[in-house]
Amino acid sequence: MNTSGQLVIKPQFDTAGDFHEGLAVIGLGPSPFYPHNPLNGYIDPSGKMVIPAQYVTAGDFSEGVASVCKLDWSACGYIDRDGKIAIPMQFGRLMAFSEGLAGACIGNCFGQSTESEGKGKDLEMGKWGFIDHSGHFVINPQYAYVQNFENGIAKVFVGKLGEPSKFGYIDKTGKTIWQPSN
Repeated sequence: MNTSGQLVIKPQFDTAGDFHEGLAVIGLGPSPFYPHNPLNGYIDPSGKMVIPAQYVTAGDFSEGVASVCKLDWSACGYIDRDGKIAIPMQFGRLMAFSEGLAGACIGNCFGQSTESEGKGKDLEMGKWGFIDHSGHFVINPQYAYVQNFENGIAKVFVGKLGEPSKFGYIDKTGKTIWQPSN
């Protein structure tokens, strides 16, 4: 609907998000690997599909790119507004870009064991850091979790899986501004 309450795009998607940088994430049908999740793609404000529904997850566009993950969750990367790969699928999970940097995780970014790894097995949790638009880490992956940069600082969490985490703040160079604590 537009701001006047008129229907602009007829209901046709299983899920739909808000528009960011002129595109909105939509979901259609079940994913082949995760039937409870729809395949995600993007539409323009007229409702035209501009990036086909082909990802298990898709983030909002920010700073010209959006995070997407392969159907089997094996890797995530970024696409541009034309749907072309902007940063290769090489990460476990990703966040939206903010102030030129984005949170990126490598390793076991979900913190849970799979059937092949054995239920209840003590797994090493993936590590989060920050990448730039070239896809290179500018703050090495070393945190249990991170939040986006805002006003030049980001909240970072340290700790082990299953334990209460502590948080602190870093600047865009990775320098600790506030030591992690409870």
